[in-house]
Amino acid sequence: ESSVPEVKQYGAYQKLYNPETLLATLHENNIYVIGRVVCFRDTVLAEKRVDMAVKRASGQIWREGKFAWTNPYNEEVWKYNIDIAKEAVDKGFDEIQFDYVRFPTASKTEVSYGLNMPSKADTITKFLEIAKMEIHDGKGVPLSADVFGIICESPGDVEGIGQVLERVGKDID
Repeated sequence: ESSVPEVKQYGAYQKLYNPETLLATLHENNIYVIGRVVCFRDTVLAEKRVDMAVKRASGQIWREGKFAWTNPYNEEVWKYNIDIAKEAVDKGFDEIQFDYVRFPTASKTEVSYGLNMPSKADTITKFLEIAKMEIHDGKGVPLSADVFGIICESPGDVEGIGQVLERVGKDID
């Protein structure tokens, strides 16, 4: 159960176990524990706060199968994910690993982010820069991120997801 106000308000958690008890057991057995935080592929937040969702030009929520995404351009979404990560650190996780720290693989004709938006790569880079300041620098905990393997051989952001290896790598451990 989370104490992050927005997580509580939107019912965006499932109580599966007591993290403090589990973490104590894992640490007693010298197990390094990484907390995975799914960032932008977040159906619950996208449905509860449609203003934060990735949308079609019509204004309807865009979906990837059954999953909705929050808009990586929205800095409120950044704060929400960073607050969850900081809470996990406070509970005792040894590292935070961001997953889905990217834009969805939707074509330009499927979604609308608005006009004159910064580049996707600039946006993901800025999110990770702020996360590093608050989690790594602020709490002394390593920060990692899942990336698409293809970015290792792609020049720039060919995939259009905002992940550029050299830029993602500068703010994660």
